[in-house]
Amino acid sequence: MATRAIFLGLGLMGAHGLALTTGMPNAAARMPQCAVQPGEFADRYDWKKQWYAVGFEKDMPKAGSPQPQPFSVFGEPYVVYSDGEGELVALEDRCPHRAAKLSHGSVKNGLLECNYHGWAFDSKGECKDIPQLSEGAVIPKAACVPQKTLKISEGIVYLWPGSPLEALASAPPQSKDNLNDEESLKKMIDVYSFTIDLPYSYELLLENLSDPAHIPVSHDRTPGGGKRENAQPLEMEVLDITPTGVESRFRNTRPKAKTSKKQETEDEAKDENTNAWTEIKIDAPGIVRYRFELPGGAAFGSALHCVPSSPYRSRLLFRTYFKGGGGVKGLLFKALFKSKTWYKPMWLRHLNSCKILEQDLGLITSQEDIMASKPGQIWADEALTLKSSDAVLIAVRQWLDGVGPALPHYQGWNSRADPSLPAPPPDRYMESRYTRHVKVQRSTRNALRRIKWLRQASLALGVGLGVGLGAGAGLCGVGLG
Repeated sequence: MATRAIFLGLGLMGAHGLALTTGMPNAAARMPQCAVQPGEFADRYDWKKQWYAVGFEKDMPKAGSPQPQPFSVFGEPYVVYSDGEGELVALEDRCPHRAAKLSHGSVKNGLLECNYHGWAFDSKGECKDIPQLSEGAVIPKAACVPQKTLKISEGIVYLWPGSPLEALASAPPQSKDNLNDEESLKKMIDVYSFTIDLPYSYELLLENLSDPAHIPVSHDRTPGGGKRENAQPLEMEVLDITPTGVESRFRNTRPKAKTSKKQETEDEAKDENTNAWTEIKIDAPGIVRYRFELPGGAAFGSALHCVPSSPYRSRLLFRTYFKGGGGVKGLLFKALFKSKTWYKPMWLRHLNSCKILEQDLGLITSQEDIMASKPGQIWADEALTLKSSDAVLIAVRQWLDGVGPALPHYQGWNSRADPSLPAPPPDRYMESRYTRHVKVQRSTRNALRRIKWLRQASLALGVGLGVGLGAGAGLCGVGLG
């Protein structure tokens, strides 16, 4: 495995340059033995009895923070905030008074206060104050907000939309390498986390992230992407499709192109695992997991959480990790990794991840627009697919066929979109990078705040840093005026 390609897959500078790196003799791709019938898994799937990733724990409201954070799943709105004890709380995002969003309010003295009339709620959703209530009157029992269960696993905050009692018997998903385990974490050379909101459906996000074949073309020469000359047929195997997801794997059918004598020498020295498969596993409700093992016990893994926010909107929590092995090879991997990353601040890595996803954004929204313009059309008839590039994403769509009738809205491979859905907003791809990423990523937001302060300070002192700092803010999608 070429070490350089491993680094790109880790999201060091980009979002999903995922492991188009292993070479092997040419072989035919394999599709699932049988297609999944629409609704086949519907009686064994309940979208409310799943754990959905809200955000990374480090990006959640902290103790004393007055600002709540909105979150939605299939259009169902929730609000997350930190109460007076510093504990994260999730409630339905609707004030029982006049149905205003509580996420537009603020946290005062540990209570979430609606910004319309000041009704205030505790962490159980019980109303504790109504400013307009007559003296001596009792707060109505109906003045409450349903509470939702939150759990934290591997540094990710998850929400359970269903009954809190049912949530007690279920645990959030976990990676194969268990990032909750202290001993496992000690072996991690890098854990990279990135969040972005995207203006298209989560089905298309799942499809895009399950499609390694597009990376050399769409992200040619982009840091963290690929190279156009490495586009090639892939050997793909779909191993199983069940109510809980898809199991598959892929590998290249030829070595990657050599672009220089230096690159050729490096590849000859490092490509020691050329016949290894890269696993692609899709776990319900929408987690795309990549994993491959390297010589000496090292491993690369990712958990790409695709959250169905609402029709034509999704959230991506992008998590990659690189586990070092033992011995001399393990030390070599660690040294090479550190040499590639020590000078890169996290916010710069995040912004390059934005660039990767933005390169696909126009393409994906155009797919969605075309399908929306053809009511009743199914993807199986619309798409001209290849086994050597599309086998895994077709399996993902077939999984959606199976569980789809149990979802509020969906479109699989052989199933039609809900005709009652509105048309996609025509200008949704025009949102700024600030709206998509900076608002939901604390580290980038803090970096922007520091850049603004430094620029103002430099201008006041007459130092020529203002132009450079202004360019840095521009990368975040905002101006400094």
